[in-house]
Amino acid sequence: MSSNVEDLINALQQGNMSQANQSFETELASRVATSLDAHKSAVASSIYGEADEVSADYDELEDDVEDTDEEDQYEEDVEEDE
Repeated sequence: MSSNVEDLINALQQGNMSQANQSFETELASRVATSLDAHKSAVASSIYGEADEVSADYDELEDDVEDTDEEDQYEEDVEEDE
């Protein structure tokens, strides 16, 4: 059991509702953040695949951008020659 839950139980037993509320909010925020991180990872994996696949896709995109830059430069050189 986490310390926030223990603090919550102790505060409730003592009748300290302010401390109980604070402990509850802290524990809830922690659990929500953990759950969101897990879901973010799952969604990212389902959309983009595994890290190796993403890396390979990025390399392909980078090559495409370089090819486009070379084509643009060639077109500029041709226009200057005319």
